[in-house]
Amino acid sequence: MATGNEKKLNKELPVVIGKDLAQARFSMSLWERRLLYVSMSKLKAEDTVFPRLSFYLADMAKLLDESAFSSSDNESIKAAARKLVSRTVEVNEKGKFEIYPWVIYFKLEQTKLGSIVTMEFNPQLAPHLLFMLENKGYTKFLLKFALPLGSIYAQRCYELFRACVYETQPNVVQRVDLSEFRAKLDIADGKYSNFSMFRRRVLDIAEREINQKTDLFIRFKEVKMRGRGRMVDTIYVSVILKSHMVHEYDSYLVWQKDDLLDKLQAVVMSKKGQKISTNALEEFSQESIARLLYEVTNEKMNLSNINNVQKFFEYILSEWATDMGMNQVSME
Repeated sequence: MATGNEKKLNKELPVVIGKDLAQARFSMSLWERRLLYVSMSKLKAEDTVFPRLSFYLADMAKLLDESAFSSSDNESIKAAARKLVSRTVEVNEKGKFEIYPWVIYFKLEQTKLGSIVTMEFNPQLAPHLLFMLENKGYTKFLLKFALPLGSIYAQRCYELFRACVYETQPNVVQRVDLSEFRAKLDIADGKYSNFSMFRRRVLDIAEREINQKTDLFIRFKEVKMRGRGRMVDTIYVSVILKSHMVHEYDSYLVWQKDDLLDKLQAVVMSKKGQKISTNALEEFSQESIARLLYEVTNEKMNLSNINNVQKFFEYILSEWATDMGMNQVSME
């Protein structure tokens, strides 16, 4: 369904955001960001001012592979709209600090053809959302990658780090101050103050979702301070475009290590009838486990003459651990 002369929604539409805005600090829920992404995708390269952007909720549902939104989804969208019109963004750019709202108008209207959302961005956002392709400082990604992310932290991490890589710079490692990173994720002081909790509730979920659903492969690694109880104050973030991953086993890296080990266990049980100790393999890198699973699954590694699969795996993984070329996304 189309709405007048505007672009019809589809998964291949790009979202283009100025890097300063993508890196800015703002608070936003899952559905608020989804509404913004869809509206941004309907902006045209030739727009000089913000038009009122309209789209059918049914078309938005299709982007999320839903036939239609449920009543609870519709209520979530209404709640997101109420918050969105009062949300502000803080932009620090070249010594200038600004605060202004994202959206100045929102309407949800029932029509014979379905429910239509109409939104209008604050004109102050024009330098950050219009004419972006004429400048170097922008982040561009497709709706099909950003919209299905089901965690606000995965959404925000994807938005932050998608700006770091592009065709001529397909991989990067960034050192990020943890307190600054928490602020950009809008995590209040005291929430997930224990790093192991922060790792489980934020970083692991963001890694899992981004690696499985987007065009990025991302990895977080903590840096522990000397003294002070070995607290974590910094993290390394390794980001690579999947299109530039070169090993045959790279497609297996979209799974977290625990998932890879579970799959490896199932494959070995199927092929050899042996149960392996996945706990004993935890010390090895995710890249090594991914390669092992790939080779066993695709029968590039023959287990037929191996009596003790557990010891064989531990030996192979130890050998691979010394192969520096194996870890193509090393954060050292």
